[in-house]
Amino acid sequence: MDKEQDKCGGPDIHKKHPPLNFYIGVFMGSYMDAPKWHEALEVISVFILGLSLKFIAGRSCLQDGKVIFFGYDEFYHMRRILYTVSHFPNAIWFDSYVNYPYGGNITWPPLFDQLIAAVAWVLGRDTQHEIELVGAIMPAIIGSITILVVYFMIKELFDRNVALFSAFMAAIAPNYLLRTMIGVADHHCLEVLLFLLFIMFLIFALTRAERRSPFAIASGVCMAALAYTWLGAALYFAVILIYFALQITVDINQRSDLKETLTPTLTALGIALALTLPFRGTDWLSSSFTGLVGIIFAIILLSGLGRAISGRSAHWAALPAAALALAGVLILMAKLFGGFGIMQRLGSLVISGQDYVFSGGFTGMISEAEPLFARPDILFSNGWSILLSIVALLVLVRRMRYSWPDVEKRKGLLLFLVFAAYSLMLTFGQVRFLYISSITTGILISILFFSISEYVTEASRGHSKLLLSLLFLLLVLPVVSHSYEITKMKPAIDNDWIESIKWLEQNSNTTSYWNDASKTPEYSVLCWWDYGNWVLYGAKRPVVANNFQYGVGDATKFYLSEDEKAASAILDSRGSKYVITDYKMISSKIRSIALWAGKDPSDYITIEQDTRSGSPKERWYKSTVVRLQAFDGDDMGHMRLIHESPTAVAILDPPVHMVKIFEYVPGAVIKVAAENNQRAAAFLNVTTNQGRSFIFIKSGVPVEGGYEIRVPYSTERRYDTHATDSYLVAVGDDAGTAKFLRVNVTEDDVTSGEIIDLTAAKHSDHLNVQASLQDGWLGSNLDH
Repeated sequence: MDKEQDKCGGPDIHKKHPPLNFYIGVFMGSYMDAPKWHEALEVISVFILGLSLKFIAGRSCLQDGKVIFFGYDEFYHMRRILYTVSHFPNAIWFDSYVNYPYGGNITWPPLFDQLIAAVAWVLGRDTQHEIELVGAIMPAIIGSITILVVYFMIKELFDRNVALFSAFMAAIAPNYLLRTMIGVADHHCLEVLLFLLFIMFLIFALTRAERRSPFAIASGVCMAALAYTWLGAALYFAVILIYFALQITVDINQRSDLKETLTPTLTALGIALALTLPFRGTDWLSSSFTGLVGIIFAIILLSGLGRAISGRSAHWAALPAAALALAGVLILMAKLFGGFGIMQRLGSLVISGQDYVFSGGFTGMISEAEPLFARPDILFSNGWSILLSIVALLVLVRRMRYSWPDVEKRKGLLLFLVFAAYSLMLTFGQVRFLYISSITTGILISILFFSISEYVTEASRGHSKLLLSLLFLLLVLPVVSHSYEITKMKPAIDNDWIESIKWLEQNSNTTSYWNDASKTPEYSVLCWWDYGNWVLYGAKRPVVANNFQYGVGDATKFYLSEDEKAASAILDSRGSKYVITDYKMISSKIRSIALWAGKDPSDYITIEQDTRSGSPKERWYKSTVVRLQAFDGDDMGHMRLIHESPTAVAILDPPVHMVKIFEYVPGAVIKVAAENNQRAAAFLNVTTNQGRSFIFIKSGVPVEGGYEIRVPYSTERRYDTHATDSYLVAVGDDAGTAKFLRVNVTEDDVTSGEIIDLTAAKHSDHLNVQASLQDGWLGSNLDH
């Protein structure tokens, strides 16, 4: 057997590798064996590559001298950052501009927003545009620092070549690029950096006995910072518990001193616990604090069990068996004695965390929270990298089990393996965690590359350069291709939404307390929750529903309501003055809206396999969202179209404009006399701000002695979308006998709910002229 191979036939991954530029040089046709002093230059080059990609990928966020952020949460982060710049270091903790009129607590931890605000303050940036530029650029810088963390972490466990390749893969990691390119002012960039930092420092503490305490303390500080960055930090802290359970089992099996594992682990956790203690009772930190308490408690119990088992020279398998039994007892105690403070919180945290990640409860409702296998499009684009990562994990487990040469680094390697496997597990639960697993898959692919290269070099006998070039392309090109696609991305908020939100800001009454969100403003805007942060930040108007899922229940009830009375009751209870719809709400989003309402999407559309839309059904036509977006609020007495965006989409015939804004008004009531066998309706020619003409038709409601017709439009020009003449009121029967009246309606009539009684002499001023039309036209439109 070759001396470079282990007893299982595998090559030694810790054999001194040619530098990474050898493999890149193989691909380029040359061998460039740079000296070691080039290490800093190589790392800096990869850092610059990563930073450049983040600027290139996010370039479309800079449009006409403005910053257009890419997603949804970025807009609320910017609202908070602007507030923090003016009130540093205070952040918004309650916002009356969400969940109107009740307001809502903001449970986002503040560190990311405070960091961006602090940088803007230090740089002297105080205008909104300048602060937005800082918010757009900082995530790219934070994300690029992560590349350096990857390098130093992997160098500690392997060598500089594996580390450099891993850093290169981190620089081009597509899903992390998606979260760290300029224009993505979201906390995920800082979240991933701090997660990797606390893992890296804990690896250092485990592998460098002479400096164990400083590194353990640094790890604890980063853990605390992570808790101050993301509400779900306890989910990441669980990595330590899983690692400790495995490591202590290994220690017992190998008769190692348990203190070497226990001391740095408890030190890191203890520092994190101490730093989170001051805010342990807050909504935004309590789950992280409770998670730390639970993990420390579990580790102490595990170490006690480990010492007892080790002292009695029992088999190592006794520890996991005892740990499982103890976990069962604790879960039972949490259920039986759940009212006892910490037990209740711990049990709730474990159950809610498991449900949050693995229940699949958000499938079809929140795209980023769906399981990986529920998104075949994402699985297809990431499946190859994930498959290679699983292979690499198996290779490392096998190597570690049989012949890892550096015993001192085994503890650090096991922690890395747990971290990598855990990030993949999270991704299978929710696709959002691809921003973490794309980093770990890049690292694992790098390790796999060097593992395979050993075999290739020894077995190819002179053909290694060609084979290594092919291997390099096989592993890297899919990632490069995916990243290239991301560089072509555009912001989710398109020009039609930008134009519509700006119009709303300029053509609606300014609401109060934008910078003092503890008080309730005058009115709200109702939109689908996906768009809430856009409207809130762009128009500076309160919203009912936004991306915190505040108000989503009433929003779904409104949009799927099938009569105007129920829809109006929701708007009244929420103090809404404006309603916004868009074409996606009646097409690709209708399934999600139905699911949020607890209804079967197939009641509205025919569900076609592997799609999120389908052919419309009767209830689709009856829903308020379709009546508004597709049919301009036809036959609705309280909703008037006041603006539509420029672009028309051919999802119906005629095409529908992408975004529409409606004003909720009391509506004027036209009262006309009629016989028992007659019906009444009002007709109005309307021209939109885009020059599109349509006929608004409103049927009458029978009352004693005639009909009442509630109409939302005045015949005056209040907006660019306006009536072009007076109302035509028709009263007639099926035989075609009818009378026609031309009626003027003022803006005051519409906004005050005035009754225009055409049978009374005092309202004769509203009457314009009588008219006559063909009998057939009357019958068909009265039926409408």
